[in-house]
Amino acid sequence: MGMKVEAVREDRTPGGKQKAKRLKTDNDTDATTRPSSNRNENRNVDLPAEPLKNTIPSFEEEGTQWAESKVSENTPFAIPEHNAEYEKLAENLIAARPDIIPTSDCLKDMSYLGIDDLMQYGYKELQLIIKWARQVPGFRDLLLEDQMALLKASFMELNVLRLAYRSRNTTGCVKFGADVKLTTEQSIKIGWGHELIQSTLDYVIRIKEINLDHPEFCFLNAIVLTYPDAAGLKDKASVTELQAKIVDALRYYVKSRYPNDQKRYAKVLLRLPALRTVASKATERFLSMTLDGTIHLNDLVSEMMA
Repeated sequence: MGMKVEAVREDRTPGGKQKAKRLKTDNDTDATTRPSSNRNENRNVDLPAEPLKNTIPSFEEEGTQWAESKVSENTPFAIPEHNAEYEKLAENLIAARPDIIPTSDCLKDMSYLGIDDLMQYGYKELQLIIKWARQVPGFRDLLLEDQMALLKASFMELNVLRLAYRSRNTTGCVKFGADVKLTTEQSIKIGWGHELIQSTLDYVIRIKEINLDHPEFCFLNAIVLTYPDAAGLKDKASVTELQAKIVDALRYYVKSRYPNDQKRYAKVLLRLPALRTVASKATERFLSMTLDGTIHLNDLVSEMMA
């Protein structure tokens, strides 16, 4: 059975050589521009273009090679000409707020926090991901079936990416929610598993290594969502084109914001192969805990993991 439509409804001109506009980063005031509504009534649900050069393959070993090949030491890295389309896309991805942290209305005393309490944060995270996806430019223009396929393929990676990004300012802890930070020992005691929690903390370090900024984080979320090899896609070409547009906009942003760091674009993309590895371990852990009765997934999560 496919994911319920109701679940997705509730929650899934270049202008001369002027100086490129500086986009807001973590140290700037939050963007307030909201994405414009560009709905195709025949292909749209209540979830929320120059030909494109690059597409992204699967982010396994070939993805690593692909990312490394994009920026070499001999690659010219001059500040690009102003591109209003890419800047608008960046502003809309920031305004979509993939950085919102789940909260709990009925948090118990931390000394009594259990795996079921932790799962509540996971459910809230999933709802936030679905609501966020509605705001990603171009996502609502895709076929409904493809929107659902993309959410199913990406939700665990998005979960791990957000978990790691909001934990980057902690030391040896994972920030599961706005009011929940757990150490390795606490996470293992609850049932998270040593391998999974250590892999997550290792990924937090990879995020810290390049000091991933907020716009780059927003771009990575959108790239993960628009995975063109997701199972069950009916219009792969449209998904590939959308992801390529986002990748090109990321490259434009990095070259404009960090003109002296020739390898940064590749470094940002190289966070993705490791993300997929951690997400796979998380999926295995969830399935294992489900089979042994440790946790009971709600219907929406069960659909996503099917």
